[in-house]
Amino acid sequence: MQILSNSEKKRTDIGKLVSETPKNSDSVVLKDDTPERIARNVIIFLVGILIVFAVWFIVAWYYNTFQRHTLSFPEPVETFRQMFSYLGGESMLRFSIFTHLFATIERWIIGYVIAAVIGIFIGMTLATSERAYQIGMVPVNILQMIPGLAWIPVAFLLFGLGNNTAIFIIAVSAISPIAMNVAAGIRRVPRVNIRTAQMVGLSKMQMFDRVLLPYAAVDIVTGLRVGMANAWRMLIAAEMVVGVAVGLGYTISQSVYMLDYVTSFVCIIIICIIGLFIDKVVFARIESFAKERLRTEVNE
Repeated sequence: MQILSNSEKKRTDIGKLVSETPKNSDSVVLKDDTPERIARNVIIFLVGILIVFAVWFIVAWYYNTFQRHTLSFPEPVETFRQMFSYLGGESMLRFSIFTHLFATIERWIIGYVIAAVIGIFIGMTLATSERAYQIGMVPVNILQMIPGLAWIPVAFLLFGLGNNTAIFIIAVSAISPIAMNVAAGIRRVPRVNIRTAQMVGLSKMQMFDRVLLPYAAVDIVTGLRVGMANAWRMLIAAEMVVGVAVGLGYTISQSVYMLDYVTSFVCIIIICIIGLFIDKVVFARIESFAKERLRTEVNE
């Protein structure tokens, strides 16, 4: 008979209360990342991309054939040819495409990190008690109802034109979904698990690591994912109106004024590529890890 240590007994007690189904073995079945499954997901993704390009091509062909007056609608081949020219070193509004890209990503990272820290703190605070949740959710919901660009007057008064205004709009647009999902995730942890953790003598850090975080991880990642999307969209919109002189949003705005729609389409494609990579690769893997962490904790 195997003799369990005190720490193993604690984890076993919690696991018994968490698990709703009998455990047949000590092994944990992890996500099946077989080559066939990966290939199937890649094919599905590519089919979706092809549909987008097909619709784009049809719209461009119809406009250029039947509705064109002066300016033509950029076609996929033309747009990608121009994008490769920019990637090869051709300047785009006095700067390289990489300068615009890095400026945009830098603003997004700063604003998003600020939003993540504030949102997680607010969410954990709201989850501490029912009264704090009921009172605190009122301002969080109000914040959720205000569109990102509606903060422009506030941002102008606080920071004027420039970089800080864009960062402020990014951050304030992402705080509420992060806070709401963090609070909801922690509040969904069964009370019996928390009481059991206290009874077996787990410290607050151990309780957070072994009880709260595994159960709330999926909700936290979901909140961060939604906040990322909000921040990314608001970043591009903010760059168009807050007076920055470099960035993808700024380039879209200026190229439209200059009637250079091909360049604006190039920036839109880059924005989509970056957004898809962050959502479908980075956050998808984090969410998968969070689910496996929860499954592992449940079966231990």
